[in-house]
Amino acid sequence: MMVMDWLRHVQDKRAERRLRRGPGMTFGRESFVAYRLIQLLEGWGPTLHIGERSYVNAGIVFEAETGSVTIGNSSFVGGATIICRDSVFIGDNVEIAWGVTIVDHNSHSVTYYGEREKDTFLAYLIPQGGYSAKDWSNVHHAPIVIRDKAWIGFGAIVLKGVTIGEGAVVGAGSVVTKNVPDWTVVGGNPAQVLYSISPEER
Repeated sequence: MMVMDWLRHVQDKRAERRLRRGPGMTFGRESFVAYRLIQLLEGWGPTLHIGERSYVNAGIVFEAETGSVTIGNSSFVGGATIICRDSVFIGDNVEIAWGVTIVDHNSHSVTYYGEREKDTFLAYLIPQGGYSAKDWSNVHHAPIVIRDKAWIGFGAIVLKGVTIGEGAVVGAGSVVTKNVPDWTVVGGNPAQVLYSISPEER
């Protein structure tokens, strides 16, 4: 176990040095970041901003040459996966549990012939999964916003174009396909509003 911890530490330090050289990368003071879990290709220009006193032990995958991920101050993102083509914004004091997936695009076209079939072929032909050759004009994408004080439960999935409101709670295992109002609890597949959080509980 000690050896594995040491290896993770070495991987984090190497990844941190590489990422901090990037012009679009900023990391706030007193934040813990699992740098080794951040994936982007050399020479690509996405932006990543992590605020102060946040804990980010999450896979952050940039799937194209552009994209922006912002995580605010005092937020916890533990064991989640963020997959970005467009923009993912996470506010302050947000809690995101283990196993959560946040993805701001459809990954592939729904049309197989001439579009999705090409993605499958390129994934085997080109290193790093063929992302650089994917025709993103055929793939729907839209920004995701998770506002301050929201809590996303274990294993939830947040899909493209969604805004999760301030103080909202997303139940474990939910699939969020539409906006979530402020200070509500949602759950299910697709996620539905279960009840509103009273002012006394906020």
